[in-house]
Amino acid sequence: MSSGSECVGKSITRIDLNSWERLNVMPMPDVHQSGSQDGLLGMAFDPNFNNTNYI
Repeated sequence: MSSGSECVGKSITRIDLNSWERLNVMPMPDVHQSGSQDGLLGMAFDPNFNNTNYI
């Protein structure tokens, strides 16, 4: 499973790399966005996210 964020969709998502199913972890409707690499871009999930839930 891979994790990431969307610039336009304003949400945190996880993608199952076997089925390519996209799972929304958390919507983030109030994220600042003005261009370039702002908002949720550059965010990282803990490699052990399934057990720690650390972002």
